[in-house]
Amino acid sequence: MPHTPYILAQEILHYLIRHPDAKDTLEGVLRWWISRDSKATAESLRSALDQLVDKGWVRKQQIAKEENLYSLIKSATPAIVSFLDVNSS
Repeated sequence: MPHTPYILAQEILHYLIRHPDAKDTLEGVLRWWISRDSKATAESLRSALDQLVDKGWVRKQQIAKEENLYSLIKSATPAIVSFLDVNSS
């Protein structure tokens, strides 16, 4: 069963905390940032990334007409760590 956008968002954040300089496209996020067991769809992954962009935790930079590059907003690291700590209990 595919993970929900909320679970995918947590996986993305865990990855970014471990790899704060990571930058990738949707395809790269799907391949490198989340568990292969998640069976994420492009739609659910895009939804998770959009939630993180809206929170101000992930930067979305358009690099081509229909392609974006995602990366950590490093100043958000303390809030992200706090969020992950609260949600891991």
